[in-house]
Amino acid sequence: MVILSMIAVAVGVNVMEHLKRARIRETETRARTMQKAALHHMMETGADCAQPEDFEHLLDPTTDHHDAWGNAFEVSCDGTVVHVASRGPDGQAGSEDDIQL
Repeated sequence: MVILSMIAVAVGVNVMEHLKRARIRETETRARTMQKAALHHMMETGADCAQPEDFEHLLDPTTDHHDAWGNAFEVSCDGTVVHVASRGPDGQAGSEDDIQL
């Protein structure tokens, strides 16, 4: 019984790590989509920087446009460069698990 418990714990830890990495990859993909839509909107309208509500019409309505943990992306611009950020798994801005493009 002890051996089975140890195996179950090891498998559980491994599955959780894979799930975390999958969520990070999904968030990166969603962030790239947001980034491209923001750039498209800026080029189309001449706006200095676009926020999600500005380019929402360019996004697929069947796709979730939040990070994998359900948090809204933060969009900022530096000239014509669009930065899209997620607070990551912990939901805290400025921590080491933030995901930024």
